[in-house]
Amino acid sequence: MQLKGDMFFSHGSEHSRGVLILEFELKSVGQDSQGWFILLEAIVQDQKFVFLTIYVPNRTTQQMLFFDHIKDELNRMDIEGRIIAGGDLNVILDPKLDGQGGNPKLKESVKLI
Repeated sequence: MQLKGDMFFSHGSEHSRGVLILEFELKSVGQDSQGWFILLEAIVQDQKFVFLTIYVPNRTTQQMLFFDHIKDELNRMDIEGRIIAGGDLNVILDPKLDGQGGNPKLKESVKLI
């Protein structure tokens, strides 16, 4: 498959992390150097959007810091438009839906989501 337009990615290590966003008119970009997130303000079909793709750390203490950092990034960018977020949150939001087959527990970091 051949893609047209811009492609933005933030890669982590060879075996973990990494996010990608494709095809849009870029207005601004924020990302980290370790592959945890990309935050793009873009125009798609004449509409303003903010795309946030995240890969949240596994440990609760790191998650708490990560979510605070993402909130700061969103505030810093003074964003206009719809926010679309996705990725791997590495938390269970609802044990009945997300935690079958294990020992599901709600982490303290869920409160920040």
